[in-house]
Amino acid sequence: MIGSKHWLEDFKEINEGAKIYLGDDKSHQIKGCGKVSVILRYGNIKQIYNVIYVLGITKNLISISMITDQDLKVEFFKSNCYINHFLDGMKTIATGIRTRGLYKLDVRPTLVQALTSTSLTTEELWHQRFGHISYNDLLLLQTKEMVRDIPMLKQVYNDCDACTLGKMHREEFPVRVEKK
Repeated sequence: MIGSKHWLEDFKEINEGAKIYLGDDKSHQIKGCGKVSVILRYGNIKQIYNVIYVLGITKNLISISMITDQDLKVEFFKSNCYINHFLDGMKTIATGIRTRGLYKLDVRPTLVQALTSTSLTTEELWHQRFGHISYNDLLLLQTKEMVRDIPMLKQVYNDCDACTLGKMHREEFPVRVEKK
């Protein structure tokens, strides 16, 4: 169970009115479920599936049966716990420390990041894809249907830095300099 919806990936909303009862006999409404990617102590990333989002809880709780259903083994000791992976030679993938009667796992959520971004317009993108072809020629390709699946382009002229640098002209260096 998790109380922070922003940790969940592939979130599916549940509108059936399902509730969960905690140790204080208070009921909390289940709002959905998804998957949580966590970074473990050794830098490994593990995904925990079927995590339910419960509105109103302030602590994240893990069901031992959900962990064991994912081919993991949990061992509890007086001051700590270990989660081991059956299919990976019983390798320890997470540890927890006992604090105030609860075992707190040493994990943190992964950040969802965009790996690439661009601010190119469609015209600029196709201009670059065709080796910096002129915008008029790009429109000609489109109107004469010479390229399949090219999107609709607007009659636009953009300054392309690469084209500008490629067209720069320099005078030759003089071989001899005459002094006066």
